[in-house]
Amino acid sequence: MPDLRKKIRGRIYKVDEKALLLIDDGAASCYLAFALVEKGTEMEIFPESLLDDWGHEINSLALYEWIQDNAIHFPRAEVFGYDSDGRTTQSFLRDLDPLAKYPCYVFEECPQAIADGVQVVAIGVVEGDAEQPVRTMQPPGTESPLNNAEIHWWRVGHRCSPDSILATIGVSL
Repeated sequence: MPDLRKKIRGRIYKVDEKALLLIDDGAASCYLAFALVEKGTEMEIFPESLLDDWGHEINSLALYEWIQDNAIHFPRAEVFGYDSDGRTTQSFLRDLDPLAKYPCYVFEECPQAIADGVQVVAIGVVEGDAEQPVRTMQPPGTESPLNNAEIHWWRVGHRCSPDSILATIGVSL
């Protein structure tokens, strides 16, 4: 499936239909997909490409920055992609919420069907020796589209066990 995904190294901890992603350079690769949200219906669209008013196509992760910078000026630009069930869909930018945070989904492999993704609600950044996770801001320099994702950030010590992390942030999951 040719939708846009960001490769990242991390460990995935799933709880029901949600996930915690623990960023870890030593872990296996996983892949993040970011949904755009339709106004009114809250339907999620996983973009594959965008076609602007002049016929220029964007089919990379730069699409998200383009939307942030240009959505209000180019409401007739079209987004092509997939709905949450993996069916192809199309929407005009005027029908999408340019200010909405992007729901973020993680996949263990790429390609993997959109419907197989698990929504990431928290990302843990390993830092220091704390025994309990601490809520934090996203790290400086976090790249788009991760910097606009609908997730909570946590600082996690090297000594934190996965169980203590999940117990502490369980409210968020």
